[in-house]
Amino acid sequence: MRLVDITSFFSDSCGGIKTYYREKARFLPRLGVECHFVVPGKTASEEAFGQATLHRLPGPPLPGNGNYRLFGRRQEVAALLQKLRPDVVEIGSHCLLPRWVTEALAELRPRPAVVGFFHSDVLRTLVAPLVRWLPRRLEARVMEAAWSYVRRRHELYRSTLVASREMAEALEQFGIPRVRWVGLGVDTETFRPRAAQLDRGRSPIVVYAGRLSGDKGFSTLLSAWEAIHAASGAVLRIAGDGPQRRDLLQFAETHPEVEYLGCLQRPSDVASLLAGADLTVTPGQHETFSLCIAEALACCTPVLAPARGGAGELVAQSQGGALFRPDDPNDLASKAIEVLSCTAPERRLLGSRGRDHILDQFAWPVVANRLYQAYESALGSEVPHHIHDGGGTERHAA
Repeated sequence: MRLVDITSFFSDSCGGIKTYYREKARFLPRLGVECHFVVPGKTASEEAFGQATLHRLPGPPLPGNGNYRLFGRRQEVAALLQKLRPDVVEIGSHCLLPRWVTEALAELRPRPAVVGFFHSDVLRTLVAPLVRWLPRRLEARVMEAAWSYVRRRHELYRSTLVASREMAEALEQFGIPRVRWVGLGVDTETFRPRAAQLDRGRSPIVVYAGRLSGDKGFSTLLSAWEAIHAASGAVLRIAGDGPQRRDLLQFAETHPEVEYLGCLQRPSDVASLLAGADLTVTPGQHETFSLCIAEALACCTPVLAPARGGAGELVAQSQGGALFRPDDPNDLASKAIEVLSCTAPERRLLGSRGRDHILDQFAWPVVANRLYQAYESALGSEVPHHIHDGGGTERHAA
């Protein structure tokens, strides 16, 4: 089987898609899958990416975020896909790419199966907060129009893959067809428990690792921090980058117990950070999975997440931590203090529950098998009917 995975959500610096590609390149070839990843770049190039091939097509930077780019020319995308002649194409960004890809593959025989992966919940994290300022009736109409646009794209796929069951239920509620849960994976060899390096007299360590942005709930954590520190004496270690980096640096200037580590490039460094923590916090309520929470659970580190979204689902199913009310810094602080106050046996129980759940459901060999089965199922399914939506031909594609 030859797989082409194409997305705009790829960054060379860090991010979940880069991790996803790296692990697919490790495990899918063992199942007989030849992997090709197609992403925008500054110039056209082709390079080895583990046991896969990474293809870059030239495209402009995403406005407001230099870590990401858009695809430039439709013809270049089509030419590469027709050259590679895939059996399955997975699309990870869903604006214009679904039309570009399906039309590029239309003449190939046998016709490749096209699936989508719903990596980012853009509508609930970005669109919904913007239209919330509109009159209620207009807000509802705008959101329905947005979901209608998304539905038309996903109707082109033989299957829409998701990382959490909460996301599957949400998409089905909004009329997205053929939704299939596959989860995401964790490198359980790298992300594992480590012996404590500091004595019991040290300050507790709280970790946030992820994008520094409003959609990740980062401001909620900063709002809760003073209460957490006052009650526990904890220090806060933060790894990541994003539009709220300046806010963080200003906050850290007046809070010496807050340490900013930048964006950690090596998985081993992230694993050391999570395994050395007493608590890992992910405050975003619309996570489609939350790789950070899953990796912390694999390290036997207790976790804290909102009682909503993929992060909350991981915590609830694993029983490896605690949940707080979304967007409530007071409840976040209360639950964080509660976890940091756990006895050693209680912490060991939380840690063992968390790692056992990850090993059972989200170790990469397990997830790779689910992905392979999803691709096989797509190959055996009927092609969805062609949908005309009047899409343009030369706009930049995400």
